[in-house]
Amino acid sequence: MKLAEALLRRADTQKHISNLAARLKANARHQEGVPPAKDPALLMRELSEAVADLQWLMSHINSTNMTCVSEGRTLTDMLAERDARLMEAAALRNFLAEASDLQSRYSHTEIRTLSSVDVPRMRKALDEKAAFIRRLDMKIQALNWTTELV
Repeated sequence: MKLAEALLRRADTQKHISNLAARLKANARHQEGVPPAKDPALLMRELSEAVADLQWLMSHINSTNMTCVSEGRTLTDMLAERDARLMEAAALRNFLAEASDLQSRYSHTEIRTLSSVDVPRMRKALDEKAAFIRRLDMKIQALNWTTELV
């Protein structure tokens, strides 16, 4: 199985577990004399199987990420860098949205607000960061589809 296939299975399994949790909650109570719509014991058994499958997938995905090396770096290192840079880009994007939102003054007596940074220059830098993140993500995706699961 390719790493990408395992990642897709992991996402499906996580959705399935979430769905099972909701179904369990919906069947936690029932009216007297009316059985629950679905037997909670069956749902709990299905949940346990799904959790065991998820644990297996996560363990093998993590092992694969640690052993897959490209350009002298593990896939885990690449994922960590991508996630950290995505967080940085999101913070900068929010900052620039605020810095570029200059309020109009209704009269000359109102206090004028100015941006604390050169917004166009920072947007260009953010665009470069976003391009780097996209290139890194493409490398990660390529590795996902070419790497066998450990």
